[in-house]
Amino acid sequence: MSVSDVLLLIASLYHALQAMYAFGSKKSASSKGPKCENLSVHVPALREDKQMVIENIEKIKNVLNPKEVILIVGSDEISKYADLKDVKVIGGAENGKARALNEALRYTTADCVVVFDADSHPLEGFEPRCLEYSASLWNGYYSVPNKWSKSLKVVTDIASLTLLKGRKALGLKVLAPGSGVCVKSEILEKVKWPEEITEDLALGVELSKLGVTADLNEGKVAVEVPSSYFDLKRQQNRWNYGAIRSLKRLRVKDWKDIELAFYLTQYAQTWLPLLALVASPLGLSPLSLFVYYFSVLAQSLLVKEACEANGVDHDVRSLSRASAAGLAMSISLIMSSLRALLNQPFKWEVTPKGGRVGKGRLREEYLLLLTPLFSFLNPFSLPLALQYFASALFIIKDSKEFS
Repeated sequence: MSVSDVLLLIASLYHALQAMYAFGSKKSASSKGPKCENLSVHVPALREDKQMVIENIEKIKNVLNPKEVILIVGSDEISKYADLKDVKVIGGAENGKARALNEALRYTTADCVVVFDADSHPLEGFEPRCLEYSASLWNGYYSVPNKWSKSLKVVTDIASLTLLKGRKALGLKVLAPGSGVCVKSEILEKVKWPEEITEDLALGVELSKLGVTADLNEGKVAVEVPSSYFDLKRQQNRWNYGAIRSLKRLRVKDWKDIELAFYLTQYAQTWLPLLALVASPLGLSPLSLFVYYFSVLAQSLLVKEACEANGVDHDVRSLSRASAAGLAMSISLIMSSLRALLNQPFKWEVTPKGGRVGKGRLREEYLLLLTPLFSFLNPFSLPLALQYFASALFIIKDSKEFS
């Protein structure tokens, strides 16, 4: 068995797991525990649009009627929110999101803490559960109605269902994403938010080591999706970097921890086939190609069924755009993975929200246009070469308006 075969089989396993999550999301995963009545809401909002922050805080109040709302902003922004009523505004967000959330704990008087990002808010029917640790399903929305934001709304809804509800229904360990995560105050006082770029994943890993895994809250949280390929790329590289950093905290005790390791490294499914392509001149079996594309097909079919079972609007164009984006940013994801493994710093950038669209420049995407050259050395690798070539060509053409 060649190196390419091994890499493709590992990539196939990632897709098989994703298919399994999609299958699980068709099952019921009811929330447990009573509604949390004594609630402290924490909203980190560094350099965010004031109107967006205020609107989302009002929506939070209307749905949850919390005991208190604590807004953490930059120390030089406190005066900007002086007219905000019934909200405790504190500084310190410039020191990082984790430190900001830990600073908010000093002012917390409620039994449970629920965190919302500045661009998010609970939808009607949302009820955080009075449990040690619970996660919330996301419902994507957009401020800029373009082809990217519309596609990413669909993908956000699907990812939330499969990675949270699906994994929970299968009895796997669940890590709560940051917006909508609910944790008992006494637990946070002991564990604290880990000072990582994705503090939510890091907290989930630390809690899993203590035997605590996230249950599901009732209802959903509205979360704004990126509005361009460049915004998505920055976001996904940040999440990938944080996930690998969180992986280093994991202690494998049983098979569920092994699965959790695959969950934290799921971005590898975008670049493992690329490495297999690069290594294909040394050998590549048609059987491994068949297994790989069969797993991709199985995932696609089960995701379609999961969408229909959960009432999620979906279309082939949106899913294809997201798939092309993942393959096109594969080199970038390799680099962010290496930076995390080598403890290299990562430049944190806020994903533009509230009607703003980030611009950028295409770089490594152009390298993927050279992938067909490998098929001259091993014709069996042509399908792999074409999937990266076509994805890069699509992104290069599609992203010109954001360059």
